[in-house]
Amino acid sequence: MNKLKELSIFYSPKELWCCRTRTLNAVSGTVEYHTHTGFTTQTEAEKTLEETETVFQKDWKNRKMCSSCFCTFTEYLEDWFEKLPSDISSTTKVKYHWIIYHLILPRIETDPPLGHIDANYLDAVIDACKEYCASAEYAVYKLLYRIATSIWMNGFLPYNLASALIPRKEPRSNVCIYTKEQTKVFLQAVKNDPYSHRLEYDLALFCGLRPGEILGLTWNNVHISDDDIADDNAYVYIDKELARASKRAIEMLGQKDIYHVFTPLFPNTSTRVILKKPKTDSSIRKVWLPKTLAYILREWKNAQDELRGLLRDEYQDYDLVVALANGRPCEDRIILKSFEKLREKAGLPKVVFHSLRHSSTTYKLKLNHGDLKATQGDTGH
Repeated sequence: MNKLKELSIFYSPKELWCCRTRTLNAVSGTVEYHTHTGFTTQTEAEKTLEETETVFQKDWKNRKMCSSCFCTFTEYLEDWFEKLPSDISSTTKVKYHWIIYHLILPRIETDPPLGHIDANYLDAVIDACKEYCASAEYAVYKLLYRIATSIWMNGFLPYNLASALIPRKEPRSNVCIYTKEQTKVFLQAVKNDPYSHRLEYDLALFCGLRPGEILGLTWNNVHISDDDIADDNAYVYIDKELARASKRAIEMLGQKDIYHVFTPLFPNTSTRVILKKPKTDSSIRKVWLPKTLAYILREWKNAQDELRGLLRDEYQDYDLVVALANGRPCEDRIILKSFEKLREKAGLPKVVFHSLRHSSTTYKLKLNHGDLKATQGDTGH
């Protein structure tokens, strides 16, 4: 019931507390969903949910007793997820969980018996999900294509609905990058702004690091000794990334993929900041540092050590290269907000922070005369 409450009770500024209930159509066997609004308190919404759910469970039990193979679409969906093969990566499982529980299930209006679904029903589910964002449509289409094939292979339908689905196009991300002159303007703006996140921008622009990789970088993976720099052998080793994840996602990732879960400032929050293994093995890599950036990192380390000495016990040392003043992790939203302000102040075209990484890739390809293999190694592809 706790999981049901989490998915079915919500607050709307216009409609106050709301609950999403379900009833069973005795004729068709379809589960129908209804949204009740206007409750002044969460308790009232929970009471209505519990009352209707009690009736639904009774009807559901009777229906099950009448049909040994009775199963609805959402039941199969959840069962398919729970029985995913063990060789599927934990990151993929988290992605599937999010698509199913945050995109598909909240938008299901009717839940027919598995043998009664058709391509039109699945297409309607996909269309309902595309309202969330542009990429949601394709993500749901890919997952339901796989599930429809599974339904057919397990003998619930005599034909494969996947082939009858309306094909959806994968959205292309047109990432704009700065020209050489615009990059110079940007770097000058960074240099002139005492509050900018210069180190983070440099690591993205000159090393091609992702935001999570920058924020998850630890000093034990930074090699900037005098000999390293003199021999052009200074580098950082990328083997983890900083991310915010739900408690459920953390459970699914498991201990082998999570290195540290940071204690939240507010214990009642439903998410946690974590240090985790990168999404793919190719993302674990060594990235060489330009001498200038190696020296910037040394200056940064000295300043951080000085701050640690001043704060003493109040400094929470997690060995993070990029951290807040008290040592706690710095989340990407802070950097992204700073980047946006800096860009506007410099009068530069609107691009996303990830464009710095794409700029890095473009310049590296020019410098190494199109050596894709070398560039892929640096960028983790």
